[in-house]
Amino acid sequence: MVAIIGLLFLILKILNVPFSGLFSLSKGSSITGMDLMHPAEGYSRDELEKMFQLYRSNRAYREAVRILYLMYLKHLHQKGIVSLRINKTNKEYRSEIKDETMRTAFSKLTRLYDFVWYGQFSVASQEFVHIENTFAREGIPETLKSGSNG
Repeated sequence: MVAIIGLLFLILKILNVPFSGLFSLSKGSSITGMDLMHPAEGYSRDELEKMFQLYRSNRAYREAVRILYLMYLKHLHQKGIVSLRINKTNKEYRSEIKDETMRTAFSKLTRLYDFVWYGQFSVASQEFVHIENTFAREGIPETLKSGSNG
């Protein structure tokens, strides 16, 4: 019995599942309206750009990569290439992309994002420059990478 509980605990820890929601006696956090929106859909391009600049200037590179990816998804949505929806997987987004070159770029940027965000790796300054350049080259439109808020 102890081994089963230990295994369950280990699996939850690996999956980064918060324990506060598992027991009714635990104090949970409240859900806001923003929690119910797709992260990229819930923010304007200007807000995403400001968050990106803030994370970048504070060397919070892992978070900056997440914002880059959200900016990329928002760009694809605005161009009518994908439709943002809460709980939609990156595989589902990929299947919506008809152009093979864009689909390949999406896969490349998604792998990069997954490695940084879900792998929970720290990103050094030089690595971030490489990641930022890859996003600029593969998918972020000029208006987002140049820092203009148009």
